[in-house]
Amino acid sequence: PFRLRRLSARAVTYIEVYRISREDLLDLADNYPIATSKIRWAAIKLAICRTMVQVPPLLCPHFCATA
Repeated sequence: PFRLRRLSARAVTYIEVYRISREDLLDLADNYPIATSKIRWAAIKLAICRTMVQVPPLLCPHFCATA
């Protein structure tokens, strides 16, 4: 299972943070086919990386960079 990272965010200046649901994002992206394609590929890569976290690093050292 995927584990959320428990890190603190910091900013040098004032920022605003907004959150949008997956459904709303995809609804908005429907009008922009290139954006929709990029979002879907990013989701695929994220799913693969989340899966690869469970595999020993020696088997996939370059695909998913760990910070």
